Amino acid sequence: MRSLKDLPIPNIDTSDLANFPQGRFKNKDSTPGTETSERTLGDVIQFCYEVLRRAGIEPNDLPEQRSISQVADAVGFLKPVAIIRTGVIDTGTGEIGIMGAMYEEGYNASFEYLDWSSTGKEAYFKLRVGFEDSETIDCVVQASLAHGVGALVGTTDTAAVSVTATHDIYVPNPGEFKFSNNVDNNIVVSAGNVTDASEAELKTKNLLFIVYKVV
Repeated sequence: MRSLKDLPIPNIDTSDLANFPQGRFKNKDSTPGTETSERTLGDVIQFCYEVLRRAGIEPNDLPEQRSISQVADAVGFLKPVAIIRTGVIDTGTGEIGIMGAMYEEGYNASFEYLDWSSTGKEAYFKLRVGFEDSETIDCVVQASLAHGVGALVGTTDTAAVSVTATHDIYVPNPGEFKFSNNVDNNIVVSAGNVTDASEAELKTKNLLFIVYKVV
């Protein structure tokens, strides 16, 4: 976008570049005020409104600033703050964790294996997403198997291993999310109807998480 303060337009307000780094319009009742029209500003305003609408944010009637920007919040919501791949990070000990990740600045995450249900043929995990090392965030996530869905190795059944749910789910507690109705908000990887599935087969599956911040 063009910077107001650098355009050859008279009567641009540059009195508060700390909060409005690219300059600001002067009201028409100023002497003289900045020339405004639908032709010059209509697209910009409607673009901002549409970004807010898609992010589910209602305008708060406050001016946009560096520290208080609904448009910036909306843009942040529409793109992921983290893309995380998990699996076995130490083949010697079998430790489960984050194998690789891309984070927006300030974000972090941890991942751990919790338990195994031999009855339900389910492996339970916990993924916690935080900001600046000390906080957790409300987030929406998408999850899938990192290598796609496929049958368990060594079984006679062709049923697929899958994350219990792969659709977006709102976080019931800050920084934690789940893909089942498990009361502990765990991530559950299920063997489906593969009755002879083992704990090792499910716990070592690589998972891929895409995390969006809830604004």
